Amino acid sequence: MIIITKTTASAGAIVKIKETPQSDIQNASARVNRTATLSGGVVIDHLGYVVGDRTMKISAKLSETDAALLWTFFTTETLLNLASEEGYFIGAISQMKKRGGNIQFTFLVKE
Repeated sequence: MIIITKTTASAGAIVKIKETPQSDIQNASARVNRTATLSGGVVIDHLGYVVGDRTMKISAKLSETDAALLWTFFTTETLLNLASEEGYFIGAISQMKKRGGNIQFTFLVKE
């Protein structure tokens, strides 16, 4: 279960999402670079991982009311709160697609 709210207090402005198996919640990239050297080798710089490197791709079936509220969040809010079984995140929805009652969106984690 995922819960999305605005970062500012707003009574009733909450979307509860039961994600489908097509969701990609645990998706991240570490800050790793590989550079070729003049000697024919490579150097790998691993600068770590932070939670802000995560990207969550969420698929769900929502009611028309929840889909409309999520669309309003997407079009009017810069940052949103996302609570899941893994924890609490602040970030933004970078893209969203609605087909019928099916919703797909990408949440970029900031912190």
